Formats: sequence, structure tokens, C-alpha cells
Amino acid sequence: MVEELELVLIGLLTALIVMVFFSFWLFFRNVQVTKDIQRLNARSTNSGRKKKKIRQTIVKLKRIKHSRVKKMIILMSLSVTLMASSYALKTHISRSLSGENGDTMAQAYYLIRNFEEQVDLAATKSEEEEKVTRNINYLATTMASYGVYTASYLNSEEGQLALNKYYDAIKELGINNATMANEFYGNSILAEETQEDIKRLKAYEQKVVDYYQIDTSILEKK
Repeated sequence: MVEELELVLIGLLTALIVMVFFSFWLFFRNVQVTKDIQRLNARSTNSGRKKKKIRQTIVKLKRIKHSRVKKMIILMSLSVTLMASSYALKTHISRSLSGENGDTMAQAYYLIRNFEEQVDLAATKSEEEEKVTRNINYLATTMASYGVYTASYLNSEEGQLALNKYYDAIKELGINNATMANEFYGNSILAEETQEDIKRLKAYEQKVVDYYQIDTSILEKK
């Protein structure tokens, strides 16, 4: 969805540039017409035929000038509308997750909660040791790979900062626990420390959710 909006924004900006350029072209052409009218008005002649021809030329030039003024007004009105539309669309895009970031966010939401669950299962020995250790290692390794993800450049600076901090926090949680997967089973102290890390990570996550106005129920379904 965001990718399609980016194309629409590019189209709006292109149309805006063309309209502004054409408006300036009409303006400078009218400046020349005004000079031509002034020059003709200043011309003196005793010939009645020449005077008539000059008057006809002046009338024609004034019509051209008037027509161009009308076109400029229309173009400038359209330009203002396009500027407002482009600004509104850019603002919307800056606060929307791209398709890739949206998918990454959904995956991260699942990974964190699955990892949290596996840590609890390991600490309480509620699951077979080999299985839960393997799951923790897999989830931690996957989270460690989040260092390659970055927010879209089209997002606002605030939005990029929130999302990139979130990705970095996921990466750090994954790196710190990938090598300790074998130590979680029956280790309530390590589990508590890790849960505290997860709480801090969820604080970063909440900032992303609030900024981009994400419906977490949709993430849970994914």
C-alpha cells in the first residue's frame, strides 16, 4: 500500500513541477507582451491605416495577455491544490510502515512473544530440555539478524528513529541470548534477567506501535 502511495506522490510532484514551470513560462511571455503593447502605444504615426493596424495589434496582444493570465490563475490554483495534496500524502506516508517494514514488524512481534514463552518454559522445565533449548537458540539467532533492517527513508525522522531503535534492541536481545541457549533450562535467575530485557524491548516496541498507530490485534493474527 505504501509503495503505491509513493508512486502517487511522485506523480503529484511531477505534475506540480510541470505546472509551476508552465506558469512561469506564461508569466515571462506576458511580460514581453506588455512591453510590446507599451512600445506600440508609444509609436506615433500620421497614417490612418497604420494607426488602425497598431490598434488591432494592441487589441490582439491584450487578448493574448488576458488569456494567459486566466491560464496562470488556473495553473496556480491547481498547483496550490497539488501542493496541499502532496504534503498531506507525504505526511501520511511518513507515518505509515512500508510493506517490508510492516512484515518485519509483524515477524518481530511474534518472535519476541514466542521467545518470552520459550524462556518461561525452560525456566520452569515445562517442556523437554532439548526441544526448548533448540527453540530458544533458533529464536535468538533470528532476532540477532534484525541488525540488517532499517526504517524506510520516506518515514519521518522521528519514525525512523523509533523503528531503528526497536530493530537494534531486537538484535541485541538476540545476540546476548543466542550463545546462552543451553543455560536457560531450570535457570530462573537467568530467565528473570531476560524477562527484564524483554520488558525494555517492549517499551521500544510500544513507541513504534503508538507512532505508526499499529493495530496489534492484526499483528497477533499474523
